[in-house]
Amino acid sequence: MSKKRKLTNGQLSPSSNNAAKKQKQRRSQQKQKTGSNLSATGSSNTRCRYCKQFLDDAVQFRNERPDAQEECVALTHPALSLVSEGSVLSDEADARPQQKLTDFSVYCPAGHLCPFDTGLIEDNVELYFSGLLVPVYAAVEDEEAAGSTMVACCRMGPIDEWWLSGFDGGQRAIVGFSTVYGEYILAKPHSEYRFLMESALEKIHLTKRVTECLLDDSRKEEAVEYEELLELVAPISADAVQSHASFLIEQVRAMDDEEGTELMRQPCMQTLVELGGLNEDADSEEADQENVDRPTGRRDRRSRAPERRPQPRRHRRIVQAKPQQAAQSADTKATVTPLVRSVFDSIFQHQLDDDAGAADFVTSTKADMFLRLARLNASALVQAGDPVEFLGEAIQRRPPSVAAGRRLRLYYSAVRLGSRCRLSIGDFVLWRSSWRDARPGSWRAARITRLYSEGSGPQLQARFHGSAFLHGEDTILGRTADPCELFATKDECCSAELAAVVMRLDVARRSAGDRLVTASAAEMEANASAGRLFYQKVYLPDKGFFIDPPNDQAEEEPVDPDADADGNQDDEDSYRDCSTCSARRRSCLEAVPRPCRALTAAASAASTAGANKQRYSAFRWRGQVYKLLGCCYLEPGSHKFANESTRRTSQQQQQQPAKADKDSPYPDSVYTERYRKTAYVKGSNESTPAPYQIGRIVEIFKRGPSFPLRIRLKMFYRPEDAVATLDSDRLRPLHLLYCSDEECSVVVSERVRGLCTVVHADELEGLYTSPEQFFLSGPDRFYYDIQFDADTGQMESVCVEQESVDLQAMRDEAAQLAQVKPLRCLDVFSGCGGLSEGLHQAGAAVTHWAIERDPDAAKAFALNHPDCAVLTDDCNRLLRLAMDGVSETPDSRRLPIPQRGQVQLLCGGPPCQGYSGMNRFSAREASKLKNSLVASFLSYADFYRPDYFLLENVRNFAAYNKSCVLQLTMRCLLAMGYQLGAAILQAGQFGVPQTRRRLIILAAAPGRQFAQFPIAVHSFSPKACAGLALLVGDRRYEPPTSPASGCFSGPLRPITVGDALSDLPVIDSGGASRLDQPAPYGSKPKTHYQLIMRAGRLDNSDKLTDHVTKQLTPLVEARLALIPTCPGADWRDLPNVEITLSDGSLARRLRYTHGDRGVCPCAIKPGKCDSQAKQLNTLIPWCLPHTGDRHNHWAGLYGRLDVEGFFSTTVTNPEPMGKQGRVVHPTQNRVVSVRECARSQGFPDAYRFAGDLVARHRQIGNAVPPPLARALGVQLVRALAAAVQDSPT
Repeated sequence: MSKKRKLTNGQLSPSSNNAAKKQKQRRSQQKQKTGSNLSATGSSNTRCRYCKQFLDDAVQFRNERPDAQEECVALTHPALSLVSEGSVLSDEADARPQQKLTDFSVYCPAGHLCPFDTGLIEDNVELYFSGLLVPVYAAVEDEEAAGSTMVACCRMGPIDEWWLSGFDGGQRAIVGFSTVYGEYILAKPHSEYRFLMESALEKIHLTKRVTECLLDDSRKEEAVEYEELLELVAPISADAVQSHASFLIEQVRAMDDEEGTELMRQPCMQTLVELGGLNEDADSEEADQENVDRPTGRRDRRSRAPERRPQPRRHRRIVQAKPQQAAQSADTKATVTPLVRSVFDSIFQHQLDDDAGAADFVTSTKADMFLRLARLNASALVQAGDPVEFLGEAIQRRPPSVAAGRRLRLYYSAVRLGSRCRLSIGDFVLWRSSWRDARPGSWRAARITRLYSEGSGPQLQARFHGSAFLHGEDTILGRTADPCELFATKDECCSAELAAVVMRLDVARRSAGDRLVTASAAEMEANASAGRLFYQKVYLPDKGFFIDPPNDQAEEEPVDPDADADGNQDDEDSYRDCSTCSARRRSCLEAVPRPCRALTAAASAASTAGANKQRYSAFRWRGQVYKLLGCCYLEPGSHKFANESTRRTSQQQQQQPAKADKDSPYPDSVYTERYRKTAYVKGSNESTPAPYQIGRIVEIFKRGPSFPLRIRLKMFYRPEDAVATLDSDRLRPLHLLYCSDEECSVVVSERVRGLCTVVHADELEGLYTSPEQFFLSGPDRFYYDIQFDADTGQMESVCVEQESVDLQAMRDEAAQLAQVKPLRCLDVFSGCGGLSEGLHQAGAAVTHWAIERDPDAAKAFALNHPDCAVLTDDCNRLLRLAMDGVSETPDSRRLPIPQRGQVQLLCGGPPCQGYSGMNRFSAREASKLKNSLVASFLSYADFYRPDYFLLENVRNFAAYNKSCVLQLTMRCLLAMGYQLGAAILQAGQFGVPQTRRRLIILAAAPGRQFAQFPIAVHSFSPKACAGLALLVGDRRYEPPTSPASGCFSGPLRPITVGDALSDLPVIDSGGASRLDQPAPYGSKPKTHYQLIMRAGRLDNSDKLTDHVTKQLTPLVEARLALIPTCPGADWRDLPNVEITLSDGSLARRLRYTHGDRGVCPCAIKPGKCDSQAKQLNTLIPWCLPHTGDRHNHWAGLYGRLDVEGFFSTTVTNPEPMGKQGRVVHPTQNRVVSVRECARSQGFPDAYRFAGDLVARHRQIGNAVPPPLARALGVQLVRALAAAVQDSPT
């Protein structure tokens, strides 16, 4: 027989629904027998002194057989003897007989049936058992054969330990007891004890399933979420998993300690620790102290009279870790190019493939580099006191001016410092920012644009003026930058005395053709050692972007911002400003609205009355030109519409029924957890600002020179502004406006928020096939065809009176966009295709190749992109094949592998589990290996050198390892010569009804037009938009998504849960078998968002797929049915009552046993939890009030979605007790369906998914929202169109 394992303290009681049902039946029978009149709701909190059960819940053992014998007598029965006549007994002093035990029950000294696996034995509680003993060789299943050998026994024990000896046939656990007299293998329990034994077996089976799943080869590199864990252990319920959490955690921790695994770092285990209120480290230390000299799984017998101790047994866990195999794993190490290897060696040295020959390379700091340069050029250093001699005649003279406070200035082309340093205009210098600061780290680099003397006589100063150049360490790259690389700046320059110059620098300008695309780490170190400095990009410090410099930057002439309208400058003053100064001055001037093209006096007087006004035909502000009769955005609230008071009253009346349930009384005696709620409602749009107001400019004027610039506009109504109800016009397009005669006058700098295009519907003909195509082709586009009169409430059609001023520009843009050819795209880590779908919708790309290892996700991608070659293989292996020149996959499908020069756009999202903050772990070696897939993805970019590159990942990618991975990623792309920028975008601002923050890195090849990040299209919750700033080191880079700092408004209103779900039919939980079966919608689209979701159906049918949900347990269904249908409702709104579930079992009332609100001793004495305080099968989950004070009251668990709010981040498995527990339908008692999750991500209804229900949820939760990808694609199309316009004909 296999060696037995003494199980550790399980700590928690059973909780399966079957167990509760059996217990209810047993309790009912017991009441009938004993005439007990205990309250069904358990009004008494008195517990048994031994087993700690509530007395009114405890079941008395009353099935003792009349012929039962005591243990010591029963073991001597001849039927149980294994020793024949003449045999010799074992010489082992501690040998004990072993028998089978069937029809058994376990009870405490008070006679209450109780579990043996919840820590009672370890707490020195004497547990006894009764049943039938059978010889160990007898088959208990054959009752007739075993009947003659069965011996009835009573009050056996007490139990010294319980143990597990393995699994019979792989699944059935072999459990046993040990007493002083013998060992007993458990067979069938008595009917009254079956529910407790089933719970113990469930606990053992659960632990086996969990450890096997976490150790499985197909998942050992995955970060297993808590929601995924629940799916893996199905049909075991979430409540059962939580009730067994302590036992499971202890078993997994034991495996980590003995086998060196790191399963406790899995996010699912961390969630269990939080739900159970367990501190991993503290619990381990406390357990170590308590179990000194105490065998686990057995009773401490030191308090009893001396007796013969049982024989110690070797400890063995339920599941053993698999030994390391020498065979090749299904995953390979990262395949990288030499350039990527040289950069990533410092962080992924142990994860990268060793075949390419890794080299050690340590990045030098700026101080090291400058000090090295000073030592290499010691003979050319400028010394203090060296004479300054200007060479040649002065090339320009600026006379002094007392009024302007300036001195005489003479400009020269060259100067000599001492006898060893000669400087000319265009040379690079290293200079001290402070005379007394000799630290190389404070030295700065500049390129000289002016050499001049200022003043005369004793006050003569020799100075230089130059464009500032930053060392890479002073950029977003930090210390990961190439120590030899400098960066030009767009609007930063410097002036200093020539005596501050340290030395002349030799800096090469590296173009795309001569960059070291295959530089090894050794070559890069050699360049640093030799001091070979170079620059290739301009750095934008406010954004952290790198772009190409102008081709003629070194030779460009200065431009004076005070020049006249034709650009003419005064020759005498032409050397006052360099080009950088001029650019900075222009930026400052752009911050203030500047009128231009003043109207003549006659035209000004004819426009409107008012002789004191100076009127203009246009003005310039923030890089945009605003014209008369053009349209612009205004800050919300700039204009009060005529019907605003009437509309608000109607809205309040319509919203009142929804609030009635929320405002109804909740007795504290019933709703015992409601006190935890606050006024804040997660996922609510109450604080979301209204969208921008829109008006047509009819006058631009100033009342005087000292007055601010103002504009007068005729305002447009939105449908929701014009109507008196919330829902009647939801179906109208979001970009539809109603013109009106209402006017508004505002100060430009205070209220204007940007330009927009508004045309008549008739003007769209010939340019766009439908208003929806016009809407989807880009932001800031609106149309109108109706005149609204707020006084009468009448609407009437209006014709085009004159052509819109922006119509010609729109035609030109449409013509340019028509010339743009979609890029050939390779989508790596493609998933089900959300990123490619959005790029396709924008017309930016056509995906020819996709790489996705998950078969279900790859199948889904192929279903929606039938012309794409979907490669279902490891990306590292495929890159190696491509690098070796292989053109087809080696399998039977013979799919094409893209070759160098074919890929124009590379996009993808390297697996994010290692970076995701929701996973709460990243230290496992497997996670590091997955993180190194970023290096693989960058190697794809290095090998294929596409025109454009797009990387998407979770927000924490930017913070992972102190932003080192983000910095190294940018460093690699810069080494390839790419222009690039990074930003965190909120998907909710781009047309999806959920909050989802994602890091985006955009890159463009040298010479290509850099695609800008999109501006926010929809208003969204300020709280959900918090944290969009990119934090790298001590630098903060604000998001580029909003034109006004701190403004969370947008051109359009937010998309809500109701916009996404209101047209879908009512369904019940379950129905996984109907995933691919089309079902009728049941209604027409009710909102514009639904119209867009349905418009993508290729077959124009009215059938819906994937509108099914996961099956819920009766207890979860009962909880959802009792959650109020109002915003912010969650588990805290559950009544504390006892109800009968749909399967006949009982859900109990939660009892507060420690103080007014405590359910565990830790409520009174923090840190001291009682394993017996756990309450099972309660309507209010015991674990939530137990740990609520430490986890924000678990706000949102079992939470309903707000119809007027938005989804939380869509996860891979909607679970009410998961991290994103706000997954309950707003009005139906179920979780959201697959199709509803797809709509929350912006997938059209025609989009198909593959695999089972769990796989489809995973595909959707891991996808990039197509609307966000479409917004990025629109910007890419605009960059391509600009390149077409700039290209020579």
